[in-house]
Amino acid sequence: MLEVMLADYSYQQKPVFFSKELSCYFDFEEGAIPDAWLRQFHHVILFRDPVPTLESWHRVALKATAEGGTGYFDPSEAGFAECVKIHQRVVAAGCDVMVIDADRDLMQDPEKT
Repeated sequence: MLEVMLADYSYQQKPVFFSKELSCYFDFEEGAIPDAWLRQFHHVILFRDPVPTLESWHRVALKATAEGGTGYFDPSEAGFAECVKIHQRVVAAGCDVMVIDADRDLMQDPEKT
């Protein structure tokens, strides 16, 4: 996977490789991800306001329950705490990191962004 992430995509006129990862899969174990490896990338952390996000997930769970599904809902699995830890980790490693508030930075003026 590292080869794919570090490949030169300029021949496609797309010099950027984008990889979306879920915060729940980040390995926080000491030494699992070396600082030098993390520093090879420009990190972008995209987040949303937790309150409307969790309210939306809860509505989906209630709808699933009404339709005979499990309706499972556990707000601790939303990944917000992990996002904070990831930010702390990449900053501590000396990485380039940009934090984007999806509601404020992207949704207020979608045509511009």
